[in-house]
Order: sequence, then structure tokens, then C-alpha cells
Amino acid sequence: MNRKLAFLIILCGIAIGATGLVNAQDLNISSPPLEWLQLDPPWYTPMIATYDYGNVVLGESETTTFRLDSIASSDVSVYIIWLVDSAPYIYPDPYADPEREPYLYCWESFCFNPATYPHTPNIMPPGQYRLVDVTFTPVSLGEQSVYLYIRSNDAYPPPGSVAFIKLVGTGVSGPPEEEIEYIQEFFDHAVTSGELVGVGPTEHSAAGKLIALENMLEQAEYLIDTGDIPGACVQLHSAYEKTDGILLPPDFVTGLAAEELAALIQDVMSSLGCA
Repeated sequence: MNRKLAFLIILCGIAIGATGLVNAQDLNISSPPLEWLQLDPPWYTPMIATYDYGNVVLGESETTTFRLDSIASSDVSVYIIWLVDSAPYIYPDPYADPEREPYLYCWESFCFNPATYPHTPNIMPPGQYRLVDVTFTPVSLGEQSVYLYIRSNDAYPPPGSVAFIKLVGTGVSGPPEEEIEYIQEFFDHAVTSGELVGVGPTEHSAAGKLIALENMLEQAEYLIDTGDIPGACVQLHSAYEKTDGILLPPDFVTGLAAEELAALIQDVMSSLGCA
């Protein structure tokens, strides 16, 4: 067979067997139900769908299982199952970049389950299927999204040889008791990771500011639990003023997580109806 012709046949996901019959690979995403549209860049036409996790309370998670079925008479080869930040995904070239981590289990708020992730390349004989679990755990309030990128030798769109599923979820607040508990966890994680540090002329002074802010949050949690909402509002207002980035009164903390901490405090104040 002409080498160029053979390349084109393989690229389209079609193989000619020894008997001369044409076998085609057919990948189907049978669950959850998806509505596919077609992107239109000039060199290829990937398919795209959207799946919405809906509202998920901060500190909680929602998992969806995507079922990939091989439904034709030939093996389906799945080359890539990744979480990426854009569609179409062009750079880096997943085949040409040996430095790229081949399996990114998490991208921001979305994660594969490492225990069930079907490492690629993955060969699916006819009649077999793979389950791909993707969990949404919001890291902040508001809408968040990534793309599930699937590349295979599927000859019959959808999903086709190049497909993207936009995963969308929205982080929302829970009851005030849960909100303040989440803020405590967020504070502890941010301090441990170095994304939240105390402000002060000396190391001892900076550490003292962290402890003081932590005490305000713990006192606010206690007052919420005991039903003293006005007292909780006073504590939260003081904590907010120490994180809001405004010059006066001076902040107690700084770092990558400071702005998010201030937003979380403001949100629980809103839930409580603080003036």
C-alpha cells in the first residue's frame, strides 16, 4: 500500500484487515448524556460538549463518572485523557513534549480519581468500556471550569478523534456554621502552604499577628455555634479589617491567599446578616 495512503487511512481511524474488509473504530461516551457541537479551527474540527456539576458547597465535592464504550468491530485506542485549560488545546504538543507530565490528576477545582484513571494509551477491544471519574471540589466561590480532553482513533463523531468536554461547576456558600468551619480549614492550609503569612517587623511579631487573627476566627465560630450572632459579626468585622488590603487599620496577614480569605469572611458576614 502507498505509504501516504496508509497514513491517511490510519489518521481517519480506519484499518483494512487481511480479508480486505474495512473495520472502523467507534468510541461512544454513553454517560452522562451530552449534547455535542463542532468547533471550527482551520486544520481540524474537534467536537465539544458541556457538563455542569451545578452548585457545590465549599468544602464539599461532587463526582461524575464518564463512561467510554467501544461499540464497533475493531479496537478503539484512546491516546489522551487530560484536564486542560482551553479548547482547542494546541500547546504544548502532547506527542512532541517529553517534559510535560503525562497525567495531571488535578486542574484547579477538578480532579481525576487516581484509583480509576485509565492510563493512556489505552486499548479498548469491542464491547469493552472505561470509567473516568472526575470530581469537582470548589476552591472558591463562583463559577469554575476546565476541559476534559479526549484524543482517540474514533472514526465516527461524536466524540470523534479529538473531543473536549467543558466541565463547569459553581462554588456556593453553605450554612454559616459550615462556612466558618471551612474558613478555619482554609486558614490552616494557607498558613501551612506559605500562601498566608503574618505581617510584622520581626518574625515573632508576624507570628503573633497570625495567632491573633486565628483567635478572632475561632471566637467567631464559637459565637455562631452558641447563637450570639451580633457578637460573631463583631469578631468577623475585625478579622475582615485585618485582611482586606486597605491601609488602615493595618492588615495582620499578606500573601496569595489573603484576598480569598477576606472574601470568605465577607461572605459569612453576609450569610449572617451582619450590618
